[in-house]
Amino acid sequence: MRGRALARTVGSRERQAGVVESIEAYVGDELGSTERFTRLSAPLEIERREPIALQGERLAAFAEKKRYKVPATFVAKIPDARMVGSGLGSDALLMAPDHRLFLESSYDLEQLEKSPLYGSRLPRPRHLPGTFIAVPNLWYRNHFHWMTDLLPRFSLLAEAGLNDDLPVVLPGPVSRQQLSSLALVGIAESRIRSFDGTHWILDETYFPSLSSGTGNPSPHAMQWLRDRLAPTATAGRRRLWVTRGPSAQRRVSNEPELQDVLSRHGFETLDPGSRPFAEQMSAFAEAEVIAGPHGAGLTGMIAARAATVIEVFDPRYVNTCYYALADSLGHRYAYLAGEADDRGDTYLKPPQLEALLSQLLA
Repeated sequence: MRGRALARTVGSRERQAGVVESIEAYVGDELGSTERFTRLSAPLEIERREPIALQGERLAAFAEKKRYKVPATFVAKIPDARMVGSGLGSDALLMAPDHRLFLESSYDLEQLEKSPLYGSRLPRPRHLPGTFIAVPNLWYRNHFHWMTDLLPRFSLLAEAGLNDDLPVVLPGPVSRQQLSSLALVGIAESRIRSFDGTHWILDETYFPSLSSGTGNPSPHAMQWLRDRLAPTATAGRRRLWVTRGPSAQRRVSNEPELQDVLSRHGFETLDPGSRPFAEQMSAFAEAEVIAGPHGAGLTGMIAARAATVIEVFDPRYVNTCYYALADSLGHRYAYLAGEADDRGDTYLKPPQLEALLSQLLA
């Protein structure tokens, strides 16, 4: 693991049993210590702006995403909490000493019950002495979830006034890209303890809640993150077509055919995955328009200010998470529905792209 921690094996194999539905109630009622729970924000109702689309291309999935309730946020201090996993780099959740999983360390009960940890036998635990910050996450290796679910939780630590030298337990090994992003939000590599996917007992654990439900980012959290990933960003001038690269799924299959349209409107092609994290953020920070197929590359819009975001959908898979992300950042959002092909990619008609770009960028 990155950043050594002394550990010893204790106890014997046990089984996960039950769920703690509210950490606030657990701390107050079962531990009898309201001082261990710090509420940071109240629930917030948000209403998103209408997405822009060509006439006749309205997708029904967007109607139900117009309104969302951002949940309350908090930081809790839990004694003898357990970090449990189903293997290196896989699920990582937080558990009470009596083997009940904390629901708020997952996304919701449905995801918790799908986890291989639910009801399973546990590896023999190891004890890590000291005080830690723990940020368990089910999908931390996915770039979107890393950027919108995990990184924003560090904003809560600053609000709670926590010591910035405490070691941070992450769900598993982290990539160089993830290390770069952690440095930008103030987490030095020396503080990182990468969970090994087994079963750890931590003397004291500070647990920051999710800043919002996954796919529905909090405007406050996203703007906090933008200020750290691209602190000098201003209204940009670059127009980026975000490609998914040669090996990705859900590509736009006829990208070469679109180049004439894109060139006329001043676009350059960007493959974020082929560049170091800092270069990615720099490119997005300079963008006034960000366009491309649905995929994690669009997450880079976090670094931009006052941009127009254009998302291309495969009609078989319409996920509105980037609409929600764009709205949380104050970006203007539009979409196009392509035509599905038999390889899982999308064909986008050049006149269709031309019509939307002319409508938005005239």
